[in-house]
Parts: sequence; structure tokens; C-alpha cells
Amino acid sequence: MEDACNIFYQMEERDTISWNSMISSYSHNIFYEESLRCFNQMRHATVKPNSVTLSSLVSACSFIEYLKWGMGIHGLAVKVRLDSVFYVGSTLITLYSECGKSEDTELLFQEMPEKDLVSWNSMIACYAEDENYQGVLRLLSELSRTSKIINHITFAYALAACASPATLIHGKTLHALIIRASLHDNLLLGNALVTMYGKCGTMRVAKLVFQAMPKPDVVTWKALIGGYIENKEPGEAIKTLKLMRAQGTIADFITMDWSWINSAYLEGLLLLLAWQYWRKANSFMILLLSLGSTLTSLL
Repeated sequence: MEDACNIFYQMEERDTISWNSMISSYSHNIFYEESLRCFNQMRHATVKPNSVTLSSLVSACSFIEYLKWGMGIHGLAVKVRLDSVFYVGSTLITLYSECGKSEDTELLFQEMPEKDLVSWNSMIACYAEDENYQGVLRLLSELSRTSKIINHITFAYALAACASPATLIHGKTLHALIIRASLHDNLLLGNALVTMYGKCGTMRVAKLVFQAMPKPDVVTWKALIGGYIENKEPGEAIKTLKLMRAQGTIADFITMDWSWINSAYLEGLLLLLAWQYWRKANSFMILLLSLGSTLTSLL
């Protein structure tokens, strides 16, 4: 960013594109206040902002502490009649959603004269974040009646709203739609399905989805193991962990954050390990050494 700033401020003339590049760079590098400050300088330089400018600024305000600035940018977008531009509207939906303003998000979405797939996905993500699975499925039904092609991002957001036993039937419906759309081999959706079935308590189906995936990654293994742990099946969790290690995935898996393991489930894993080794051990010392070695390789 330092080099970019030096080049930018040495320029004798700066047009909208150069200002947008600087604002976007600040935003992407999480320098949100600098992004807003740069926009203020752009206004003083009497350079007219466009839809790219406003979209980058809205993205920089997608935190509750910057909500008032985001609302100000929204007002400016309405004033200069750029709020109806697809990606400006989508970033505004994301802004209000991430700041917990669900009603404002829904109102904004409904008032959009035209919606692209990003707009639909942003609204579905908002409902999913609020665990409003009925809203997700309603939007998905409305979207299916349009000419737009639903992609894997749409289904991934929708599946996130169906991750509880009460919504299992809706998750199965989404799974069927995914197969119908020939997206069942998509890695992101495979991971989302394994997670969804695990949280719904149907580990048999989660395992079937896992086995049908062409190339499961570290996230897939984590989802399956986490599902077994959440459903209090430590034996299956250990078996899956051993299988993962046998297939050479352990190097990447070790680098992951293990905080997702609930202490109660970890206790169950330890008790099961102790019981298994107790049956085979000839002395208490062998039990301790074996258990210690296993925990070292596990964690």
C-alpha cells in the first residue's frame, strides 16, 4: 500500500479511475478509515464518483461501527441515482445484513428494480445468517421462476439455513435440487451437505455424501469428523481421523484450528481411547504411554 500511495500522490492529475483504484485498494487491505478519507479527498478534488466508487466504499463500511458512514454512502447513491446499479445494490444488501439490519436489507432488496444473481445470493445469505430457512426457501423458489441460472453459491447459502433437525426435510429438498442442477460434484456444495447432514443428526447420509465426493479436501474431513463428534460418535470420529491420516491429509489438518471440538465431546474421545487401550494394555504404564502417544498424534 505504501508504494501505491506514493505513486498515487505523485500523479499530477487523478481521474475517477485512479481515485477508485486507491479507494478499492484501501478497502481490500482492511484500511477502511483510509478508504473513507480518500473518498473525502476525491470529493474536495471535485472528481465525480461512479458506481465502482460507491460499491468499494459500501464494502468498506460493512461493520456496525461504520454503519452510519455506509448509510451516508447509500444516501449519496440514491441522490446520484446509482443505487439501482446491480453491484451497488448487492453491496448495500451485504452492508445492512452484516450490520444486523435484516428489515432494511429486505426492504432494499424488494425495492430494487432489477436484480442480478449476486443480489439474490446476498439476500439469501442474509436470511441464512438469521437462520430464516423459510425466507431462504421462499427466495429460492422465486429465483427458480426467473430466467437466472442458480449457481453453487446460491445453494451453499441456502444449505447453511437448514443445518438443524427441524429443517432436515428442507435440506433434503435442496440436496435433490443440487443433483437436478448437476452440481453434486461441486466441492463447496459437498462440504456444505456433509456439514448440514451432520448438524441434522443424519451421519449415515453425511458419510454417503462424503464417499461420493470426487476429491474431498481438508474442510470435508473436518466436517465429517466434527459431525461424528457433535453426534457423540467418538468411535467413528477416530476411525475417520485414522482414515484421513492413512490418505496423507494429516499434514494440512494439523494446521487447522481445533477449537471447534467441544470439550464434552473431546472427553468422550479420551474415555473411548482409554477404554480401547485398557483392553489391550498389560500394565498401567503401557496404557499411559499408548494414550499419550495417541493424543500427541491426534492434537
